[in-house]
Amino acid sequence: KKPEGEENAEDYFLAGRGLSWWLIGFSLIAANISAEQFVGMSGQGAGLEGISCASWEWIAAITLVVVAFCMLPYFLKTGITTMPEFLEVRYNHVARTLMTISMIGILIVASLIGVTYAGSLVMFQLFNAFGVTIDFTTCCIIMSVIAGAYVLFGGLKACAWADLIQGAALIVGGGVIAYFAIKYLGETP
Repeated sequence: KKPEGEENAEDYFLAGRGLSWWLIGFSLIAANISAEQFVGMSGQGAGLEGISCASWEWIAAITLVVVAFCMLPYFLKTGITTMPEFLEVRYNHVARTLMTISMIGILIVASLIGVTYAGSLVMFQLFNAFGVTIDFTTCCIIMSVIAGAYVLFGGLKACAWADLIQGAALIVGGGVIAYFAIKYLGETP
């Protein structure tokens, strides 16, 4: 049975074109912050690289503005909704398929593994802190199943609302961590 309001691919992949601008904007930002920023970039920033490890995020903001003004009008005029679809319109079906397959591979190997590992590490530590004995592999499976389930059954709308909840939690959590880190630095001689 289809979820209420989901009748076709546009409803699933584009949330029926019914998301508000602020939710889309927040979802764009929240999709770029995750466990890898709190675990990985913090460690890198404390090392020799310093704050330069975060510069790719600053450049992404500029890139989003360029895409919004240069490519978005063309996408809206032609009805294109994804980059693989653009490649098919511009070149051919082979270009679309190659990009789709390569991006799935890159996201799984380069991004999802690290994010799942970092998030599961936090989950593992929290379970252990509260006396619940669970192995790390099970934490990874739980994390993956939960994320996969809401994406599979809810489509883009579920992703956008999950981004709102998780992104807000990450921002608040990051603020709390920054507060205690600065307070601790002020207390040390």
